[in-house]
Amino acid sequence: MEHLAPSRLYPIFYSWLEARSRTFHLAFSTIILAGLGYLDYLTGDFNFTLFYVIPIFLFTWFVGRNAGIIASILTCALVFSINFENVRDKAASSHLTWDFFMNLFFYFLLGFMFQMLRHNFNRINELAMRDPLTQALNRRSLDELAEYELRISKRNRRPFSVAFFDLDNFKTVNDRFGHGEGDRLLRKVVEIMENNVRSTDMVARIGGDEFVVALPETGADEAPIVVAKLRESLNAAMTAAGWPVTFSIGVVTCVWPNCSWSEILGMADALMYNVKARTKDSFLHKIVD
Repeated sequence: MEHLAPSRLYPIFYSWLEARSRTFHLAFSTIILAGLGYLDYLTGDFNFTLFYVIPIFLFTWFVGRNAGIIASILTCALVFSINFENVRDKAASSHLTWDFFMNLFFYFLLGFMFQMLRHNFNRINELAMRDPLTQALNRRSLDELAEYELRISKRNRRPFSVAFFDLDNFKTVNDRFGHGEGDRLLRKVVEIMENNVRSTDMVARIGGDEFVVALPETGADEAPIVVAKLRESLNAAMTAAGWPVTFSIGVVTCVWPNCSWSEILGMADALMYNVKARTKDSFLHKIVD
């Protein structure tokens, strides 16, 4: 049996945690906090201050800032009550108030740091996955997500379609109106694509004026309808803005998806170049059965 190294186990465990719901994390973190409080009460003289950082981190990272604040207050109240029960000299209990506020400050500070780390973590992930100009998926994230969805389609024996878009005459826009107008055009293309596909579909910019729309669980009958609607909306927007741009599109549907993601994308790319070489402003659809 293959043994996973710790360096491989950590990301797997973290990915598993990330996939859980907020309700799960609320319950999970509450159980950990209660368990630590119980151990703290039983041991009495041992200091559990650092251990309480674990549930506060989980609340803040996976649930949110407000949950982290509430967890910090509950933790300090729990520690205060446990220490009050365990202290033998009741006269010394006045020092517990000082400890309460010091712990509260400590946990609030940690919660703030966890929240900032989470914000930066999300931002870095977003920059790594998104095209900075259009905010569409980039090539790397498209490959990862599409391969994952393709495996699901294979397992469930569901079709998988891909549309490869190339903008005809895009260079003319840059030359005539400037690169700023070209950037606005590209952002408009992504906006229209995302507004006309499902939330489970993937829109990616993989080159200067090349885009891919991956359509999981979309068969040979549905794919041409989706692409025709997209092309119609895109052409209408180009005409309304005065941009002399049309779209050459290659569409591939794997009815029984035994081919790999790179093969599907390659076939769609080849079809798109076929359209460009013939007439432009059209699409070809290939069915792989």
